[in-house]
Amino acid sequence: MGDIPNLRLLPGLVVAQGGDLQVNVNGTILPAALQFGYIPSAGDPVNVLVVDGRAVVLGARAPGPRPGSGTVSGSASGGRVPVSTPAGTLDCRYTGTAPSIGTLVFIDWQMSTPRLMAGDAATVPDPVDPAPVPPPPAPPPVISTGDTYVNAIDSASFQAGGNWQARGTDVYQWFYSSFKENRGAWFYGNGPLQLAGRTITRFQFRIPARLRVGDYNAALTAHFYRHTSRTRPGGDVIREDGPQNVVLASGQPPAWVDLPVAWGQHLVNNGGGFGLLGSPYLAMAGVGSDPASGQLCFSWRRSA
Repeated sequence: MGDIPNLRLLPGLVVAQGGDLQVNVNGTILPAALQFGYIPSAGDPVNVLVVDGRAVVLGARAPGPRPGSGTVSGSASGGRVPVSTPAGTLDCRYTGTAPSIGTLVFIDWQMSTPRLMAGDAATVPDPVDPAPVPPPPAPPPVISTGDTYVNAIDSASFQAGGNWQARGTDVYQWFYSSFKENRGAWFYGNGPLQLAGRTITRFQFRIPARLRVGDYNAALTAHFYRHTSRTRPGGDVIREDGPQNVVLASGQPPAWVDLPVAWGQHLVNNGGGFGLLGSPYLAMAGVGSDPASGQLCFSWRRSA
């Protein structure tokens, strides 16, 4: 009888590496073979079968059953339309003319972003009961809770009035000598949107280790802001909330800090990321040297 291969089923995260999509499994970046029927995007949580050190992505990992249909509940905007489903309201892509409010539609899940299938779903009439029986009283809602971790898919520093730095993914704040002001940022793709419909009860951010720049031997304050970009834009990000000030000790190692719960809820509902703005001059390791740089932890609850 032949030897049985070393098999492990693990959670992973699709990441962009050098223009290619690979998979992050417990902090290790692996090239991955994909199964037919699944179209990956950076930021997707996935199930990964590791066979003798090689990764096979089995498909997207969802926190619960995904709905197959829903009702259009609002107007289209930016190529997307809100669809009301038993799992909550989804932000769906569509093709052709946007469906009108109240239309029953089918939902396709081959990608992490839900897409509407062509045509309207036929309405199935309710069966006619000649002698209707009053329904039993509804059971009390079942409340589920959990913690979900989301990795940053990219990080970089924008130089005010210029471009994103070409020197890597490290995250800088302020400027040194005569250089332009640095405004570091982390990006999360569609990762936070997997928690749509959940209420965030606590929101944490993993600060990476400080880099040896500026007054490295002194405690310095990093000024965090929430921005609106899921991926790196052509120019600077648009900041909407902040600052949330966090003091970094001399030689600060990686550490978890709490950010406002409202920021986490906004990421779940709309996407976006976080960045730095202001002085003093400091820097932290980016995703290139620390895949868990800027990792997020969402504590949530949901009523079934």
